[in-house]
Amino acid sequence: MIIAALVIALVLSLYYSFLISVENPNIASITSPRHQIYGDPARMEELESSGYRTILQHPGDCFLAAYAIPGKQISKEGLISPVRAKELLREIVNNDLDILDSDSTESRELKKIINGMKQELRVYLTDGVGTIESYIIRLRERQAEEMRIYERVKQELESVTDFKIREQRNDSLRAMGLKTIPRPRKNK
Repeated sequence: MIIAALVIALVLSLYYSFLISVENPNIASITSPRHQIYGDPARMEELESSGYRTILQHPGDCFLAAYAIPGKQISKEGLISPVRAKELLREIVNNDLDILDSDSTESRELKKIINGMKQELRVYLTDGVGTIESYIIRLRERQAEEMRIYERVKQELESVTDFKIREQRNDSLRAMGLKTIPRPRKNK
């Protein structure tokens, strides 16, 4: 059972790496700026429910924000047409967001991720890895695959009580930048 868990964790990690590098081997050299934002859940909910417009002025930044956190359900800001997304990204790719002292911790983290994604896109374009269109496809495919991986691991762990196995699965999720699966609460 433990060996099977290790094999599954390794396969998931390798599969995710493959997905990132399949379009062009040079893509593996691009380190993703995307990560979980650990902060006040109420503040994050407020940002998300506003479509991130409380801190982001440009719809292109809101589009990137929809993909900033690995494995997160894509908000409506991320579901715009590829043609519109391309126009928006073209407008903002060279304009990093200002990070203000007055920004909340969550806002600062989100802005850093978005600035990192813009840098990722600039490298993607200048190194000849792809186009804005292929970057958008990559964002959408990557997010969808992360969501599938998270749900699959979550479902697997529903019946697992062994701490080591749970921790191994969570380690593989962490390595992909995904949130971890909490241990089930004991019934009282």
